[in-house]
Amino acid sequence: MAINTHTTGIGTLAGIAWTPLDGTGLSPAQRTSVDNDVKAASAMATALLEATKSAFNRDWARFSLNDLADAAGLGAFAYLSRTDLRVSTLATTDDTAADWATFIGRALGSAPATSQARSLGEWRRLAADLQQFAALQASRRDPVTGAAGGITHANGQWYANGQALSLLDLFTAARVNQAANHDDTLDGLVGEIQANSRRISAAREWASMIRRHLPSGTAAGPGLPADRRNEFMAKWGFDPYTTFHKTQPESGSVYPQKFDQWLTDVKTYIDDQDSENRKLQNVVEQKNNRRSEVLEAMVTFATSQSKTGNAMANSLA
Repeated sequence: MAINTHTTGIGTLAGIAWTPLDGTGLSPAQRTSVDNDVKAASAMATALLEATKSAFNRDWARFSLNDLADAAGLGAFAYLSRTDLRVSTLATTDDTAADWATFIGRALGSAPATSQARSLGEWRRLAADLQQFAALQASRRDPVTGAAGGITHANGQWYANGQALSLLDLFTAARVNQAANHDDTLDGLVGEIQANSRRISAAREWASMIRRHLPSGTAAGPGLPADRRNEFMAKWGFDPYTTFHKTQPESGSVYPQKFDQWLTDVKTYIDDQDSENRKLQNVVEQKNNRRSEVLEAMVTFATSQSKTGNAMANSLA
């Protein structure tokens, strides 16, 4: 099965065939780094949002990172000392404003100077950016390891495998994966039915051979020639004696009743395989129905998303 890597931006997964949504295969060292980044960004975002509330209550219009540690300013809340993120690997005490600026720069691409005062709205946006950074990093983790990972969400944006996705992308990827799983199951079921049908054809051929050697009357006659068994195995690839019969056929002098028993054995085998195929056909029908429902849901959701988007665009025009 081909795996498509999403590298072309939001809105391009709708045409994929199948893609995993189980993280990016982090090494233990990478996993530790991601865990630290998620923890730091989340805690820092929370602290900044708390600081903006405090600043608003004090009628402050702006503040800087230095103000968070300044005892005369917002330091009464001790955000830097209370939120010990250890974002600096060299830090042995609580983080400094410079440590926070360094982390913000690494996470978001640009770092504010520690003395740079920003408006409350700007800090809220920066906090939102940190939340989204945390969600993006968390999506790189394998969801089965116990920690939050796989598909994540922050501030209206979805993430998977360390990439930002639209809701349509994500829904499509998840549903296509479901359809692919159904296809794999259907392939396996069809393979079983075909294998059973092949064995049924072989059994019927073997039964015809037994009938050809059935003694004419009630007296004993020659059993099955040994070379017939070898010929069958060469053609079909399995032993008819051990597959079809409860009692091994004989090549010596046997009575017709023995042939009747051998034919009954083969008929029982054919009936069992037919019954198994009927069960498998029912499962195939159920899986096909589920697959159709998945595809229908994809189309319905995509149509709904398009209508919603158009409606919103018209309302904003």
